[in-house]
Amino acid sequence: MHMHECLYVTKLVVQRYGSAITSISTAPRGRRTISPVERADGDPLQNFLCISRLTFLVISIIVEILEQAMSAKQTLTENVTRFADMLSAMGTEPRLRIVRLLLSAHPEGMVVGEISEELDIAYSTLSHHLEKLKNENLVTVERKGTFLRYRANCDALQELLGFLFAECCTRNNAIKPEKITCCR
Repeated sequence: MHMHECLYVTKLVVQRYGSAITSISTAPRGRRTISPVERADGDPLQNFLCISRLTFLVISIIVEILEQAMSAKQTLTENVTRFADMLSAMGTEPRLRIVRLLLSAHPEGMVVGEISEELDIAYSTLSHHLEKLKNENLVTVERKGTFLRYRANCDALQELLGFLFAECCTRNNAIKPEKITCCR
């Protein structure tokens, strides 16, 4: 957290609670409660206690903001790793063709024989590719009797696309969202 952010938080707390704080307690789950009581401006001890409690509150808020920022950074790192693995799984021509084919067959999906016939891929090779896509949550599989029906996991693919285009469409408009669709 930068110094100007700390000062801003301090200013907000002082504006809101500065003349009314005399007791601060920590409730369950880290929620702070503030009990407003008239401040005794003439009593130096009361003023000192009020300022001490206010300082505690400001420090607690800053610590909470820093913890949230660190948690968000960790989540971003985990997402980058997960999305990199998803992109890696689709990084071969057969797997990319499989995902596109399953998207075209959405929501019904396709059984292995249909995928094999459509893409002209041997069953053993196709099984390997489908397993890799399934492990990265890009496809789902459902047993129907003796057949396995595969479907593209549209939620996971939407998350991946959202991750890829989050910055370009919000911060600097590097790519216009309306220009990315190929099917009009």
